[in-house]
Amino acid sequence: MFETSVRDAVALWFDSGLPARMVADRMRWRVIDVPTPLTREPEWLPPEITHAPAHFVGWRFTARNEVDGVASVFDVHRDDAGRWHVAHRYD
Repeated sequence: MFETSVRDAVALWFDSGLPARMVADRMRWRVIDVPTPLTREPEWLPPEITHAPAHFVGWRFTARNEVDGVASVFDVHRDDAGRWHVAHRYD
């Protein structure tokens, strides 16, 4: 599996609250699986806290390119300004 890390902004469309389509690097992608929410726990917590609250950071999904049919797995994160970015792409 090949992994690339990308930080370009993308356009993401949702259907029933889940990612359904994306435009990244001027290419159209259609989500072909059930997206998985990505969460992150705080970096440091007191040892007394055993079940840290995790906050939502983005989605992981498989999408197919609408031009040549190539499928990739994407980790898409939202930045502080609310813009979506491809954090990782697995080919």
